[in-house]
Amino acid sequence: TDTGFDDLAEGDALELAVYYSCGERPEVGEYQIQIDLDHTFINGTNNLSNYIVELGRNTLTITEMCVPIERYDVADITYGEEFVYPDNEKIGNFKNASTAEMAYGEQLALKVSFRATGRVDAERGVAYEVVIEFALYDENDNPINERRRNYVFDCGEASYVYRKQAAAAFTVPDEECLYGEGESLFGKEYTITTELGENVTFTVKYLQDGKEVTPKYAGTYDITLDQMIRSGRLRRM
Repeated sequence: TDTGFDDLAEGDALELAVYYSCGERPEVGEYQIQIDLDHTFINGTNNLSNYIVELGRNTLTITEMCVPIERYDVADITYGEEFVYPDNEKIGNFKNASTAEMAYGEQLALKVSFRATGRVDAERGVAYEVVIEFALYDENDNPINERRRNYVFDCGEASYVYRKQAAAAFTVPDEECLYGEGESLFGKEYTITTELGENVTFTVKYLQDGKEVTPKYAGTYDITLDQMIRSGRLRRM
């Protein structure tokens, strides 16, 4: 109802019936605003004979609803473990689920995965980006993912979690050999089996005064590995 038309005759009151071509649950988009002349009244009667009615073309614009999302925290892991997100793909699996105002009783679930970035932090390990996808459900828990375009889900800035390297302790045994036999030891390999059941092979290297050398001559050499965990000693007789 709108009675604010300045060009009506004095004493006349207009009751204007407006409807929108967007249905009961309109989605994001533009819709034509229409006037229902059958339900438009002058002074309580549907008699518009005293007026020339010109119908303009106006539109109703519906924009996306912005919903802020605060996800649960994800802990860093060590190699051999898996990143875990609580109740992955379960409706309401984020911190502010009870306060997020969704339209028409619609509900949201997060599907969280982890994508390696190739970036390594010296302290924390390999960085993984937390990737969030959204699944939408109606008030009866039926999936309605086609209506996700009606929302902007704001999870803030990109976030990362880290996978640390697993520790595998290994001590290289001390060795002794006679002059003339040392060169045969160069390049010797050790293979260990980690707690994860993986076999890791290390190549032996020899150092003297901090420099890598071939143990040709009598003396004492430090034994190290291409991936050193602990050092042993080689004594040449």
